[in-house]
Amino acid sequence: MDNQELKTKIQSFGIEITFPEEETQFLTLTVIPSKLHELAKLLKANSDTDFDYMFCQTGIDWLEYMEVVYHLRSTNYEHEIIVKTQINDRENPILDSVYDIWKTADFHEREIFDLLGIKFNN
Repeated sequence: MDNQELKTKIQSFGIEITFPEEETQFLTLTVIPSKLHELAKLLKANSDTDFDYMFCQTGIDWLEYMEVVYHLRSTNYEHEIIVKTQINDRENPILDSVYDIWKTADFHEREIFDLLGIKFNN
C-alpha cells in the first residue's frame, strides 16, 4: 500500500486526523490525545494496515506544547507511518498508554515520563 492508499484507508476510520501539507518518505499524521488510543487500536487491528510493530516512541518539548511521536511498521506489508499527538497541558501532561497494543511502549513510555514528566494512563 502506498502513502496515498494508507491515507485514504486511515481517513475511513472516522477519527479526526490531520496530515501535513509536505510530502515525506513516511505518511505522517496528527491526532488529538483523546483519540490516540482508539486510532492506535484500529491501526494495529485493521487487516489492511496491520501496524503490528511500534519501533520508536519519542517525547518532544516544543516550549508551546509537548508532543509524542510514534513510528509504526507493518511487518506483513512493510509499510511505515508516523503518528503524532500534541499535549497542550504542560502542568499535567497525560496520555493513554499504548502498552496494551504494542508491548514495546513499556520502555519508551517510562523514558518519556522520566525525561518530560508525561504520565501515561493504564
